[in-house]
Amino acid sequence: SLGICIPLATGYMSSFFCPFPIKTTIVIGEPIQFSIKEEGNPTREEVDAAHAQFMTALTRLVDNHKTRLGYGDRELEII
Repeated sequence: SLGICIPLATGYMSSFFCPFPIKTTIVIGEPIQFSIKEEGNPTREEVDAAHAQFMTALTRLVDNHKTRLGYGDRELEII
């Protein structure tokens, strides 16, 4: 038997393929340099260090721009 799924959501001008236009702000931070000993085969410690470095950079990026973008009263919560 043949089955199909009919989407129940609509977007811009009742289109199923084009989402509603909403204001989106993108901020870009400084490049992050990760160090691994063997290319393509990082150790668990190297992955954990890179993850910690990324989370610190992400938190700093949010804190640096949140007031200007109208979110100064909020805290970033990473679960």
